[in-house]
Amino acid sequence: MVSTIIYTACYGGLLTLTYIALSFRVIAQRRKHKVSYGDKNKEGKTIRELALAISVHNNAGQYIPIFLLLLLFVELQQFSAVLINIVGLTFVLGRLLHAYGMTVTNFRLRLIGMVLTLLMIILLALINSVWPIYALLSFV
Repeated sequence: MVSTIIYTACYGGLLTLTYIALSFRVIAQRRKHKVSYGDKNKEGKTIRELALAISVHNNAGQYIPIFLLLLLFVELQQFSAVLINIVGLTFVLGRLLHAYGMTVTNFRLRLIGMVLTLLMIILLALINSVWPIYALLSFV
């Protein structure tokens, strides 16, 4: 029997691997600058590379969980696999563009990544808000 949440599981796996890769970037910066916690060196000066890696990692940790939860709700309502995959792939692309854009300080890529991320979350939020009401009213 095929799981009814196969797409959410797939995107959850991909996004978790992305999050782990971002974790390794933070670890690498901590080792490079010999900083155990925070983003400052022994003199109290902020290490830009480390602060940036921490910020990118934290940002992913804030957006990925809500996306996956909303995607799960859409998948459980048995929406089209095409819709689910367009939204999922667009979100993954957005997260990758955002992380890369922040890393190379390319504001345009960062902005495109953030717009894609937020649009997919908003789309899922709207689907999850409107569709249940429509479904309930259609039974009346």
